[in-house]
Amino acid sequence: MPWPFGPSDRNTVPGGNATNPNRHERRAKWRGRRSAGGTAGGAAGAASGGAAGTRPPAAAPVLFESYEPRLLLSGVPAGTVLASSTGAADFLDVDGTKVTATLSGPGQWQFIQGSALPTLTITGTDATSSFSIAGAGGDGRVMLEGVTLQGPLAAFSAPTTDPVSGFSLGGPVQTIVLGNVRDMVLSSTAAIGSIAVASWQSTGPVANGIVAPSVESLASAGLLNLDLDISGLGQAPLGQALGSVLANGALTGGVWQVAGDVGSISARSIGAGWTGDVAGDIGVVQTTTTFAGTLAAGSLGVLRVGGNFIGGHLMVGGSLGADGRPGGTGADADSFAAGYLGQLRVAGAMIGARVHVGVDPVNDVYDDGDDLILGGAASRIHTMLIGGRIDSASRIVAGMLPPQFFAGGRAYTPATAPQRLSTRPGDSAAPSLAVALVVDTGPSATDRITTDPRLTGSASDAGGIAVLRGGLDNTPAGDFADLLGALQSDGSFALSAADMAVLAGGTLAEGPHVLHLLAVDFRGNARSLDFAFTFSNTQITAALVNDTGASASDGITKDYAIAGKAASGVGIASVAAALDAKPGAAVTLAGDGSFSFSKAQIDTLAGGALTQGAHVLHLTVQDKSGIVTTRDLTFT
Repeated sequence: MPWPFGPSDRNTVPGGNATNPNRHERRAKWRGRRSAGGTAGGAAGAASGGAAGTRPPAAAPVLFESYEPRLLLSGVPAGTVLASSTGAADFLDVDGTKVTATLSGPGQWQFIQGSALPTLTITGTDATSSFSIAGAGGDGRVMLEGVTLQGPLAAFSAPTTDPVSGFSLGGPVQTIVLGNVRDMVLSSTAAIGSIAVASWQSTGPVANGIVAPSVESLASAGLLNLDLDISGLGQAPLGQALGSVLANGALTGGVWQVAGDVGSISARSIGAGWTGDVAGDIGVVQTTTTFAGTLAAGSLGVLRVGGNFIGGHLMVGGSLGADGRPGGTGADADSFAAGYLGQLRVAGAMIGARVHVGVDPVNDVYDDGDDLILGGAASRIHTMLIGGRIDSASRIVAGMLPPQFFAGGRAYTPATAPQRLSTRPGDSAAPSLAVALVVDTGPSATDRITTDPRLTGSASDAGGIAVLRGGLDNTPAGDFADLLGALQSDGSFALSAADMAVLAGGTLAEGPHVLHLLAVDFRGNARSLDFAFTFSNTQITAALVNDTGASASDGITKDYAIAGKAASGVGIASVAAALDAKPGAAVTLAGDGSFSFSKAQIDTLAGGALTQGAHVLHLTVQDKSGIVTTRDLTFT
């Protein structure tokens, strides 16, 4: 793709020059982490292919008689040779399409019926050989289950062929033209010149993409959704591993990992499902409409968005791990270095978009207060023009911003820019805040009903907590108590029953409550939390009406009538009584919660006249929150 600006603009962009001193180190790291498995597909292709330039004996062309198409239409067993030749031949596929295959130059080809669709193998070719497939009649399309090229090829032209599954190259190919590709892996052990498709799409969680040392160009007349694993092996130190990509449709998804430089990526739009990880430098990335993808690169000459930049993330100087996705540990961990962005041009608005140049998030989370800018002013943006607004959720952070730039029709300097455009690491992340009951004693362990009002929680922020305050129920926010002293170094805090009583103004009443918490970090980002719970502290009293023993409290009596009271702030739902191991019975409370048992009622609970000796009256009270409280009264 031609450079989109004049010569003077070209000089502002690193584009493969020595302006990015980290590019070779990044590429070496990328190759190292990918060497264990990143080119497995290509290696498999090499193992299955013959030696390059070795031409096997040519097979005689197969000439089909009129009965053979009828055989094919009725279904062909797997392994059946459909056609083979050193030149041209044809056969009918299952829907009546006449498939004509032509080989020019050395080599031979063979179509064999696979498990569902035909497969194609080409052997004995050299760099002058060309192969083509054409379809006529039927639906005009040719479906292939797999293609294996065991040697080099000048051209593979099959614009009406829609391959699936595998396409293996055992030597360099200058030109590949295909139709609508889906769920296919194109693997090569050698460089690929140009690839042109009608579209390339993924229909599910299956392998789908290109694995090769380098690709000069990739063009699609329609949608693109595929993975790229470009190893850059065998390329010159400053060579482009991926020359140009042009999608006349949308680039909707895929993980692109390129161990080298990229010339240009152009698409109608780039969706949120696409992630690019380029170890070297990129010349141009541009869209006609929306950009919403994620891109990490050593440096980027131009990002030009013809519409809105929505929810996307640009990490210049960032290198994603072996998985090609942000975050991760071990081999999947990201790394960061100084970066350079030549031009940031967005015709529309930036909405929830982020641009970080030379920024290390430290903990995989950007803009949370602990980010570092690497390389100082060397991590810079040279030119910036945003046609629409930059919303409050967007961030642009670099070691140096342009001396003057434009956004939303206004001119800014670094000194007058809003805080979300900054040369200092940002902090837009609110603190994390959590709280829970120490013991939930309700019918469920998660119903937030308890007889124990103690609470435990945590408040944390990468940049530190500046304020932690709390209030109970209808306490105005301005009167919240300062809880910062309860915050421990690990971010935990605890509120005792006494603390809860203080928040309640003296005594924590039984019943439902709401604890309001507010945490604020040092950049003013705040998070509030409302925690609803129910405190139930049912009280049960019971005693002998007349203790006739040696003392008035020894529980020995001749008169075993009993009286007591049950009280709960949330109300009593039921009371039951049982004597010793006998069945229980419901107890009716008076209006004030009192109850009593005459000697006759105790005898009834005993199942007859109460015998002499020790006995236990078991009382069970359930409040209206469902909490069950028991009390035992022992007497003799």
